[in-house]
Amino acid sequence: MSQQISLTPPELSPDDQIQFVDRHRPRLPDGGYQITLYQQVTIGDHTLTDQRHIGPYVVEDQTKAAPIVAHFPEPDKPVTVNFHVLGPRFQLDPALVHAVFPPDNSQGRYSHTLPHLILERSTLPWERFAQGKVKDPETGLPWLALLLFEADQAPPLKTVPLPTLLAETGPGFPALQPEISNETAEAVTVIDVAWKDVRPLLPTAVELPFLTHVRLVGHPERPPDPDGNGERAVIVGSRLPTPGKACVMHLVALEGRYLPQGDGFAFHAIVDAAADDTMMRFVSLKTWSFTCLPDGDNFKQRLEKLNRSPSTLHMPVTTAVAGSPAERFVRSGYHALPHFWRRGAETRSWYHGPLLPAAIDPPQLPLPARSSDELLIFDTALGMFDVSYAAAWELGRMMALQDSAFALRLFHWKREHARQSQYIRQKADLLYLPLAADETWAAPELPAEISDWLYNLTQLQGIPFNYLIPDERLLPTESLRFFVVDPLWLACLRDGAFSIGRVLEQDASADSAHHEKLPIMDRLSGFLLRSQVVSGWPNLIYDGYAATIEGQETLDAIDPQTHPKLETVRQAQLSSHVVLGLFRGQNPEQELRTLDIHMRPEILHFGLNEPDIDDTSRFTKELRDAGGVEISQEIEQVPFIVGEIQGRLDIMELVGQMEVLRGATFTSADFALQMVVGVELGRFIRAR
Repeated sequence: MSQQISLTPPELSPDDQIQFVDRHRPRLPDGGYQITLYQQVTIGDHTLTDQRHIGPYVVEDQTKAAPIVAHFPEPDKPVTVNFHVLGPRFQLDPALVHAVFPPDNSQGRYSHTLPHLILERSTLPWERFAQGKVKDPETGLPWLALLLFEADQAPPLKTVPLPTLLAETGPGFPALQPEISNETAEAVTVIDVAWKDVRPLLPTAVELPFLTHVRLVGHPERPPDPDGNGERAVIVGSRLPTPGKACVMHLVALEGRYLPQGDGFAFHAIVDAAADDTMMRFVSLKTWSFTCLPDGDNFKQRLEKLNRSPSTLHMPVTTAVAGSPAERFVRSGYHALPHFWRRGAETRSWYHGPLLPAAIDPPQLPLPARSSDELLIFDTALGMFDVSYAAAWELGRMMALQDSAFALRLFHWKREHARQSQYIRQKADLLYLPLAADETWAAPELPAEISDWLYNLTQLQGIPFNYLIPDERLLPTESLRFFVVDPLWLACLRDGAFSIGRVLEQDASADSAHHEKLPIMDRLSGFLLRSQVVSGWPNLIYDGYAATIEGQETLDAIDPQTHPKLETVRQAQLSSHVVLGLFRGQNPEQELRTLDIHMRPEILHFGLNEPDIDDTSRFTKELRDAGGVEISQEIEQVPFIVGEIQGRLDIMELVGQMEVLRGATFTSADFALQMVVGVELGRFIRAR
């Protein structure tokens, strides 16, 4: 049984689907098998039984008799073939783990999210069984489960030899039969936990099937994409992370750990009535950790509270500046900074970085320049210098000199280019001689290493932050700002880097000829976000549009044909709280007008609705219809197992409430559909 949902990851088409399937059992579970072969050969009306050789025999219209040699078992001597289906048991290849959530070593507000793990192989959870060997695989329980420990209570990892593990017969680890598939394994990673501590964490036998399902992504009429779409198994935890706590996750093997009890099965320690201090040993196939930050505003509330005034990147226009000649500079993204001259004099000069609130009319500058002084601009109305382009040129030169490998490579290329040019000029002077060769010459191409370095420079890679944002007031805490990139500032930056070896006038002339070989600069626009959203919700998606889009705050609502996304050139987290995004339009007129910020829907978060900030202990869960659309029905109070362990969901009680509200019997696919957390979207529009 399966359910479909229309959540659309960014890399998928709108008609693609995410489908949940309750299980995918392999044709043969892991283990040893035996086949007994009986063979019977019939030719015409003759049945060959135990003969080893048959003489000449004519079959139908064949004109030439030929001996038929039959080698087959006699009826009372069948052939027996033994074979093994190999699969993970005590170790898991890291390549089989597609993704984990929350991400390893991440920090975020995960207190309403159930951790989960996605496996590349969709059959893996059903290749073995929690009950051990079963006669009917349809009754087999998944053998994998996720356990969440708070870091200060997490058991340490241990390594034990495989023979030692297989030889154990105590109450903490049931005896397992060795298999060919793990005879070469030398050591196994295990954790030891007291029974009283692990009992509340373990899923019951009836919960196990609901915590494992299969996810199919793609279009039903298109073959699966091996790079992103396809069929994968998902294992979901049953415990919510505790706010303000570091957490450790373990994917544990439960093969043979559930024994018959009454009409069902139970963990062997329950059946055996183990003492509370009995140490239980588990094979840990995968472990990762994350930190759940304290509760506060949820994702949507954080975005709604962002400072967006002004929406573009310029200093606030104070009453002292309003109406003065300086207002034009301030609104254009300039900032007055201290300027120290070479002889010690101090003044204040205008400066703007590469990020502007809007495009400006570029001044005429002499590029390539011999020095940064050639790029100083003097404003006669205010009597102040504009040092923006001179600073960009000097920065590019310093960055090139700092990278000695690049500087030497550029210098040698220029010298080789000059040498070959001189050689060709000398040959041209001798063309009047009768034996002179008429040689053709092509200028050497700019090496890819130099071209790539200069291109990355124009993507603002490595630019010190104070050159981008010279004053903190341009980007206050909890703020979002739009900008366009000044192409002339980038041109001066690149020219400064390219000025290595530019000493004489002929060097500057040669560099003028080289400029056509430089990589074409993109016309860019973008945004800067400074917020705790960046660290609280890692790996966010930032989608940019050139159109102003209003009233469609869902991922599926935007028609990609009408409003195509701008091409993302660069998205970089400059610090724990600051993200820079650069976009390229299809033409120079296309600038970033609409920005969507949301979490990655392809990770398929599972969990509950974020609790209200006034009552963080009460969780609710909105339900969905068969198409994945949220409906008016809601679990008003999500059930938890009361005990010493905080955040342990009562899975079966929750499933029962869902079944009553939806009027249907649930499988793990139905439960997964209901537990998907909708992706919240923040939309921001640049003011004109």
